[in-house]
Amino acid sequence: MVDKLVLLSPTIRRRLAAVAIEKGLPTVGYERCLDLRHTSLDLPARLYYRGRYNGVHKIELIGVARLGLPRTAEIVEKIFPDLTRVTIYRIDLCVDILGIPPWYFVANTQFRGRQNFALYRSRGAVSFYLQFSSQRKLLFYDRLRLLRKQKHPLAVIFTAEDELTRIEVQMMGGAVPFKRFVDISRYAEIDVLKGLRFANLRINEDGLTPVKLLALYGLRWLVRRQGLQATSRMFPSATWKALQKNYLMHMRESEIPPIRRLMRDAVRRWLAGQIHFFRGPKGVPGNSGVSIS
Repeated sequence: MVDKLVLLSPTIRRRLAAVAIEKGLPTVGYERCLDLRHTSLDLPARLYYRGRYNGVHKIELIGVARLGLPRTAEIVEKIFPDLTRVTIYRIDLCVDILGIPPWYFVANTQFRGRQNFALYRSRGAVSFYLQFSSQRKLLFYDRLRLLRKQKHPLAVIFTAEDELTRIEVQMMGGAVPFKRFVDISRYAEIDVLKGLRFANLRINEDGLTPVKLLALYGLRWLVRRQGLQATSRMFPSATWKALQKNYLMHMRESEIPPIRRLMRDAVRRWLAGQIHFFRGPKGVPGNSGVSIS
């Protein structure tokens, strides 16, 4: 689903401009900022009126995951008169995976290439950014722990043994693949998780020399402590390739949660205006997904 959406437009409806000038407050980079929920329009959006350097207007949709595209388009059209001139500045896509803890992905996934990564203790839990740049981020975090910390009403439907991991891709600026708002449906066509690779440590210790066995134990400790991506960055490329060859193996497709399909399904439902809390095939452990905002 779409969890965050920030849009830009060179034009704005006159009524909105008048309201922003009258009731908005000056803010960094823009002449006025106004939460449209607190006006007679009662729209779930925050308006940034007229950029100080380029004159472009910006809106941030509030609670966009619960809106779906049909309602989102209605809101945007009430603010910006020409949707063909509206562009996407930032879009976040996400899916919630039920039954698998966040650390499963941290310990068994790696992004191709020498990507930056980050580990933050926020959102009431640990957020692990497998890819971290100014314009694109891929992160995993414990969504259920956050819901419980926020005392969200939906938290009570889960048991103490449940696990809920959110996978989120944040794209902004030059990393936004389709910039025109009228092309937003194309996000159902792309694999935003492209480059994500699943691998795990070999568990067969037979035949290893003492030196290789110690190397395996050390590698296992590092991966369990800080994750596969972070561990890979500790070694030169050539050394890491040798370690992968000796101690890591690609997971079989049957061992990998279908996160790409679940992400696409979540985006398609949001585009169709179908907002669901639970989704995913029944009877398949770890393959159920939920959308909770």
